[in-house]
Amino acid sequence: MSDSDHKTVGEAIVELLEAYGIDTVFGIPGTHSIELYRGLANSKIRHISPRHEQGGGFMADGYARLSGRPAACFVITGAGVTNLATAMGQAYSDSTPMLVISPVNPPAENGHNIGRLHEIADQTTVTQDLAGFSEIAGDQEKLKELICEAFTVFASERPLPCHIHVPLPLFKETATGSWAVRNIPGPPQVEEADLAAGAEMIDSAERPIIIAGGGIVRSADAVAEIAEGLNIPVISTTNAKGVLPLDHPLYLGTTLSTPATQNLLASCDLLIALGTEMANTDYWSETLPLPERKLVVNLDDQLLERQGATSLGIKADAADTARKLAAIAKRRQTNPLQADFDAARAANEAAVAPETAQVHRAILETIRAALPEDSSVFTDMTQIAYTGNVAYPSSMFGNWFHPIGYGTLGYGLPAALGAKLAEPNRAVVALVGDAGFQYTMQEMALAEELGVPLIVIMWNNEALQQIADDMSDAGITKVGVVQKNPDFQAMAKAYRWNAAHAATLDALTGSIKAALAADGPSFIEVRDPEIRASVAL
Repeated sequence: MSDSDHKTVGEAIVELLEAYGIDTVFGIPGTHSIELYRGLANSKIRHISPRHEQGGGFMADGYARLSGRPAACFVITGAGVTNLATAMGQAYSDSTPMLVISPVNPPAENGHNIGRLHEIADQTTVTQDLAGFSEIAGDQEKLKELICEAFTVFASERPLPCHIHVPLPLFKETATGSWAVRNIPGPPQVEEADLAAGAEMIDSAERPIIIAGGGIVRSADAVAEIAEGLNIPVISTTNAKGVLPLDHPLYLGTTLSTPATQNLLASCDLLIALGTEMANTDYWSETLPLPERKLVVNLDDQLLERQGATSLGIKADAADTARKLAAIAKRRQTNPLQADFDAARAANEAAVAPETAQVHRAILETIRAALPEDSSVFTDMTQIAYTGNVAYPSSMFGNWFHPIGYGTLGYGLPAALGAKLAEPNRAVVALVGDAGFQYTMQEMALAEELGVPLIVIMWNNEALQQIADDMSDAGITKVGVVQKNPDFQAMAKAYRWNAAHAATLDALTGSIKAALAADGPSFIEVRDPEIRASVAL
């Protein structure tokens, strides 16, 4: 764009985002952000108006997690930023790219409370721990630099939300200088010395194992290449669920939390960690029994710095590194862990789940059987989803998504809606609980407004049941965990959704099939304990 275009900075921002590949913005316009909207009418960027900024943030999260493409969020100063902050925390925890642009009061007022509308004395501090960076663009050149930096984070580092605060007066300035796209580097490639050292670690190991994480989930072929080429078994984190088919002879699924898998890990002498931080929320115990020797491939500097002297940390693209290791390390004719691996798989399959988890599994298997193979399920923080993190039969990337790290209730519906907007031809389901659903249920209005054939399946037990169970286990009298719900069927109809109540597994199958054929969004309610009667335990 040349100086003679006489566009405002607000218009130039929109043009530049489009040039960087942004095709969708989630935002609610407000008094302080309207200059961002001056250029949207003439842009190819699609604007989506959620009913709450938090919902918009979850939509951007779901959009990026399924498609791999970042979306942007436009929010107002103060209240818009704090409303969005929870969704930014979730995106940060699960390494999801998200570009947030908000106004901020003039820099001279920073740190002072003078009674401005939507005022926060230092707005950047609200999101600085929820983003790759949270910075004020003090002038046009700094603004261009920060936009470029955000796309660099998305493309070449651990992908995280990036928050750019634009001073209110800057939006109305006439844009000057070049607003062209700058060169964006790709992820770093493994150095030859590190590659050789990594191959030596694999060659010298007698019982190696791979943990695959969200950083490599889009490259299932690379995981298969190193696993099959070197005969090394694979366990995945929840964010890598489906990285290999469940029936793959070298895949143990998302079972890091099970005793049998943890015992297997304890017997290994080398861990190959590909694109995972091995977070506590993937194994739910005080520690994960890992071998001292680790080969860790990741883009997160802090994670690599935490590795001990007996480990090798490689900052590089996990998929590319896995392929190169598969090409130069020595192939094993047999899996040295085969007997123990088979025993762990058998133990996991034979483990008797509590009755409620057995009911969950029956419902999950029913859902999976009724959906197309490439369908996507976005879950909320609800017990049936916790069971599904291990038990849902995912056959490929994209079948299952969960807010695993930050663990925010209200994620399921808006994230599923964002994903459906990213890939409209894919069947997308939100699997929610009755409590978490009510955090963001107002986004039903947006789904109907857009005519999106989204499916919501609710597990309704009229309680915060996980917390109720935790209270019981801790000997605490239950307080605040049992709630009186609205008539969800009537509510769905009020939002002009198709509504169904599935009292049996067969009815659930029929309701899902009907929803897949429907033109608009569909709500399916499954009530506990009613559904238990149709489950053979």
